[in-house]
Amino acid sequence: MLTEKKLREFIAPLSKAKEKQDANISVPPSLDYKSFIPPHVTDELNKHQCLERFIKESELLGTSIRHATKHTLQEQIISMISECTYTNILIEANPLFSVQACEQAAQSHSYKVSIQQWDHTKGREYNIKCASEADVGITYAQYGIAETGTIIQTCSENCGRSISLLPTMHIACLYASNIVSNMTEALQKCADDAAQSGMMLPSQICCITGPSNTADIELVRVEGVHGPNQIGFIIIDD
Repeated sequence: MLTEKKLREFIAPLSKAKEKQDANISVPPSLDYKSFIPPHVTDELNKHQCLERFIKESELLGTSIRHATKHTLQEQIISMISECTYTNILIEANPLFSVQACEQAAQSHSYKVSIQQWDHTKGREYNIKCASEADVGITYAQYGIAETGTIIQTCSENCGRSISLLPTMHIACLYASNIVSNMTEALQKCADDAAQSGMMLPSQICCITGPSNTADIELVRVEGVHGPNQIGFIIIDD
């Protein structure tokens, strides 16, 4: 840790050589980073207000928002996909989704789709190939962050990161009750979930905020540079 004594020992000779006088040195008190939590603009928001803030921030970033119940989720997924005329779909292995239910929803819309499900038993290369060929990747997000319109998505053998990175469009489904105030709260909940299940945190946690974009070159915004150029969130009311 940089103390005032060490700082003076380092700066004083330089100051004397240049100005021929002692440097005026002061070191601010150090923060206790283990207990210090910075304030957030969403700290005083209730659950409903967090939901409204999450939707607002997401839409400002170019994310499409839909609402659904557990019973209408598949229909909303197909409806969002059909608007973009995509047909090749990859879904994560999650009880929330069903290839059969998605196919039935597509048939009711007279929309032809090809649906595959992530299957870790078929190996890494097979699943990455499926993701690279898919138009749409569909995942379940553990938490949403009201402050920034971000979703938190943990990677596992049933949901590799390729699903949300390689397709042209990514649709993430999350429960309204899992939209929290800020990143600190979301990551703490991820840690609590892991502890309650008796498992360690996954090797990777994806934080996704709007479509992939960059403005590195002359501040010109370009979308889809290193990920999907279309993002949709389906909020499941619970």
